[in-house]
Amino acid sequence: MKAQEAQAAKQLFEVELEKLVVDAKVPRANASSIEMKCATTTTERIARRPVLTEKEEETTEAFERIFEDEFDGEVPDVLVGLEFPQRGEILWQSQRSKSKEGIYLPFWEFVLRKLSEKRLDEGALTSRDLLNQEIVEAKFAKK
Repeated sequence: MKAQEAQAAKQLFEVELEKLVVDAKVPRANASSIEMKCATTTTERIARRPVLTEKEEETTEAFERIFEDEFDGEVPDVLVGLEFPQRGEILWQSQRSKSKEGIYLPFWEFVLRKLSEKRLDEGALTSRDLLNQEIVEAKFAKK
């Protein structure tokens, strides 16, 4: 990345940061952080449900789906997402597949899969882990 591109990216980041801080009332420290955090609350009923069943989690090669969950509750005022550049498809070879042939994935899906694989290798909590953690916390909260 050239210095001019880095400066433009920095300015864009500052603009988006201000939107989060001013419009969405997100604390500046949280808005500028790149850490992955999950705040859980204990309620009378579990609001989070993994998208995949336990059996599907073991057999899927779509690693990013292991981190997805369904949510019941009030929709937040602001949603933060990722924007990927328009690129063609990238060849992805599955480690689980016995076939040496890969499949072509859109760039955004390739990036999400690679990030999910990395997070799993690092021991990140999956949606199933978070659900189980919430269940345990809810049980201890009642005692």
